[in-house]
Amino acid sequence: MIDNIQAIWDEYLKNRDNNQLKEKLLLYYIPIVRVIAGRMMISLPDSVSIDDLISNGLIGLINAIEKFDDEKGVKFSTYANIKIKGAILDGLRELDWMPRGLREKSNMLEHAIRSAEMKFGRVPTDLEVSEELKMDMESFLDLLNEVKVVSLMSLDGAVGGRTESDRVLLDVIEDNRIKTPAEESEIAELKSILVKSIKQLKENERNVIALYYYEQLTLKEIGEVLGLTESRVSQIHTKVILTLRAKIKDYVNSK
Repeated sequence: MIDNIQAIWDEYLKNRDNNQLKEKLLLYYIPIVRVIAGRMMISLPDSVSIDDLISNGLIGLINAIEKFDDEKGVKFSTYANIKIKGAILDGLRELDWMPRGLREKSNMLEHAIRSAEMKFGRVPTDLEVSEELKMDMESFLDLLNEVKVVSLMSLDGAVGGRTESDRVLLDVIEDNRIKTPAEESEIAELKSILVKSIKQLKENERNVIALYYYEQLTLKEIGEVLGLTESRVSQIHTKVILTLRAKIKDYVNSK
């Protein structure tokens, strides 16, 4: 057990070539990788191995330790979370695990959400989206369950790929490097869009997002807090993420 992690960080930041210190940091933060992989695994099919997620997540953790700059004012846990999740998503993309039909259904659902929102001038209800799709409510909820895996990669990737020249939304928002006035303006606009969109959500939808992303609860734990089934929490999460993704895509396409 490492008692004084800050002392190790202080020493490592002075001497990044010290592999023993790097190993101590890696061992200390491995539980974060397991937690993130476990949370992401909830939305993935059985064909995806949790061990693969953890292996890719470890690559992200190593990258985070090697590149972390404590002078940027960002907590390492925040920085590492982004790098770990990004590495896991990279691995999933390489596997190309998502069937084309599922992508098409996700796009269809996203289009219906956007159309219903334009029609009513607000975030649409489940019933309104189901009517837009000409589906009964049971079929609509089944569709939400089917495309829930897409919510893992819906915001990440809405702005671009993960090459050096492309920057994803989460990276853009969390990156503390000096930015051009144009970049600062874009980030401010994206944040404003997300904040406004979240405020327009129904109370239970806002609660799901807050508990999942800010309190780091699992879908099952959120269900216990809100008195909903885990399946219903998953449906709410999927619909909200697709709604936000549509907003971001509209913003990007307008540029």
